[in-house]
Amino acid sequence: MMSRTLPLAVVAATISGLLARPAAAQPTPEQQFAQQSLRMEGSEVMRGDWPVYPTTLYLLTGRADLRERLRTRALTRTLLVSAGGALLIVSFVWGLHDAAKTTDTTDPLTGTTTTTSGGEISPYPWIIAAVGGATMITGFLLPTDPVGSDEKEALIRDYNRRLRESMGLTGALETARRTARITAVPTLDGRSGMLVAGFAF
Repeated sequence: MMSRTLPLAVVAATISGLLARPAAAQPTPEQQFAQQSLRMEGSEVMRGDWPVYPTTLYLLTGRADLRERLRTRALTRTLLVSAGGALLIVSFVWGLHDAAKTTDTTDPLTGTTTTTSGGEISPYPWIIAAVGGATMITGFLLPTDPVGSDEKEALIRDYNRRLRESMGLTGALETARRTARITAVPTLDGRSGMLVAGFAF
């Protein structure tokens, strides 16, 4: 009998302990705003402790056009780097092949054959190699983000304003009203004998 009642007592104690725990405090609108708002730190956009990448930033701010421009630029950059690298490799192999090319010449009087390497080297492979290298460097240097820091700050300000409005935090006065408690304490003025209201925040 004791062996059956002991586990039941343990289960009952565990359940009562869980029920007795205080409920987790709900975050205030100010705390929620601090967690969800955006800010600039140097050239990086942050949300709380985490960085926000440009694609996410334009999704949050409702700018699908900027997101599409970013994708187009990223694709253009990939194509430039790939095409430039391919041209560079092909022309380099072409140039090495020309440099290593051998020519056989036979003397009609003696009948001996002479093999010479090299010969006339074409400049075209090296010109194409230079074009391919320049194309690849251009692709590496092309920025994928179509928005500068000033426009990003404007997007962040607009996003934070809309976030405040959705949370009922319309401005500094509303925040002060939520966070500050004002207590008026009437006191006697020692010189005139009049009551003066003192405010404590």
